[in-house]
Amino acid sequence: MISPMTTDRPQKRYDHRLRELVQRTGDLTIATDLGVPRSTTRGWLRTAPTVVVSLDVADLTELELRQEVLTLRRRVQKLRRVSTTLRQVLMEFSEFFVFGAHSRFFLENFAPGSCRGNDWQLA
Repeated sequence: MISPMTTDRPQKRYDHRLRELVQRTGDLTIATDLGVPRSTTRGWLRTAPTVVVSLDVADLTELELRQEVLTLRRRVQKLRRVSTTLRQVLMEFSEFFVFGAHSRFFLENFAPGSCRGNDWQLA
């Protein structure tokens, strides 16, 4: 078995926006002037740009952030109510099949304790 390579130093992570800027412009000096190794920036040019999904909350004011939090809290409350309702419906539905009419019919007609002789066989 081949053991994984270990490094003595932790791998550095760079902001995706810097990597994207270097890939878009092709100019290595943008990153190397900031202290990013040249080999790293060359690697960025060799690889395809990665898709990064981010929220545009960095530009929001404190008031807008508070409104966003309130909106998200309302959405979470609504989802909790829906989840609770679905759970209750599922429990009622499963009780119908486990303890409801179907199970009583089976227990009364086909359960081993209720059978005499060959009564359990269907004609």
